[in-house]
Amino acid sequence: MPSRYHRLRSQVPCSLLLLSLALGAAAQSPSPVENPPPLTLHVTTHLVVLDIVVLDKSGHPVSNLDRSQFSITEDKTPQTIRSFDPPLGHRMPAGSAEHPVVHGTADLAKIGNAPVNILVFDELNTKWDGTAYARQQMEKFLKAQPEVLTVPTLLVAAGDDGFKVLHDYTQSRTELLDAIRTHFPQFPWQMMRGGSTINIERLEQTLGTLSQIAESSRGTPGRKNVIWVGSGYPTIDTTTLQFDDENKLLAIIQRVTNRMLAARVTLYMVEPNGVATGSTDTGAGGDDGSAVDTGVAALSPYMGSLDFATFATATGGEIFANRNDVNVAIGQSITDGGVYYTLSYVPTNSSDDAQKYRKIRVKLKDPSLHAVTRDGYFPSTEPVDAVPTGKESRRTNYSLT
Repeated sequence: MPSRYHRLRSQVPCSLLLLSLALGAAAQSPSPVENPPPLTLHVTTHLVVLDIVVLDKSGHPVSNLDRSQFSITEDKTPQTIRSFDPPLGHRMPAGSAEHPVVHGTADLAKIGNAPVNILVFDELNTKWDGTAYARQQMEKFLKAQPEVLTVPTLLVAAGDDGFKVLHDYTQSRTELLDAIRTHFPQFPWQMMRGGSTINIERLEQTLGTLSQIAESSRGTPGRKNVIWVGSGYPTIDTTTLQFDDENKLLAIIQRVTNRMLAARVTLYMVEPNGVATGSTDTGAGGDDGSAVDTGVAALSPYMGSLDFATFATATGGEIFANRNDVNVAIGQSITDGGVYYTLSYVPTNSSDDAQKYRKIRVKLKDPSLHAVTRDGYFPSTEPVDAVPTGKESRRTNYSLT
């Protein structure tokens, strides 16, 4: 599984700000020759933060490693680890397994750096029978959990006319089950109509959901594990697009990806359509419910063929497809997303070239262990225009701004 990434921009130290003001004031002083323009000093530091899941040969999380076991390269250049936080630093408060501390979003401030789970029903890109099976399997998974969930969980449904919070963050299994039972899923009208214009619109709406999830969860410091139960947006062959449209589409994807990374969102895709005979398990669902190939270029994971599976791997998540035990896949996503290390570094490359995708690789001293994290990042997030879809009106309940 490829590894992943993330970037934050830190503020300059107070002393540098004072120096900038002092220099600016001096530059504005009267001069017998001329009055030069004020001098402003800009200092920017990039910090890349990685949440890393370490698995042994059997696929079980490993939680007892120290900083010396990790090494990081960016574009093959070694990086210096600035901070290291082991899995113990992400635990829920003591006693929260017996007496829940989270009953809503306001309570997330009580859990420190502990992770949260966001369960998403994809009703926009999944056939009706797949949606029904996903609900059944989600209920089966929850019924196997203790009444007090160990990780605060948010339940969301994404459909044709927007995404809806079915239940706020909670540690109550019963409350989530009740929310599922009382929710009537939307019929995937756009998916059934099909067509290239509709497919691009579905892609944009799906990205809008991910963007809003990322933006709404940035106030919580820990990792956010988004378990997306559905097929994800349809694969888009960028070679069939006009040059400008392809660039705009890639820019939107870059922007949403960086929002997810800034919010420490990791995406796990669980395909609910079951085993498809003769298909390859690549983790991206086609409109017929089968798996489709994933196109990944050498420098950027979003060039060529755009599919939802790329988002999962690009954020350090995993793909579960072409299987019938969806409840087990949901549980595996949550297990893997709950035991992780957090490392950070300041890149030796200070360039802000927004088009250059920087590849990250995390290696472990023990070759029998495998690190799962982001595999790179785009250095900046410039505003972009919406992708034309052939319609003048745009949906406003999916925001990419």
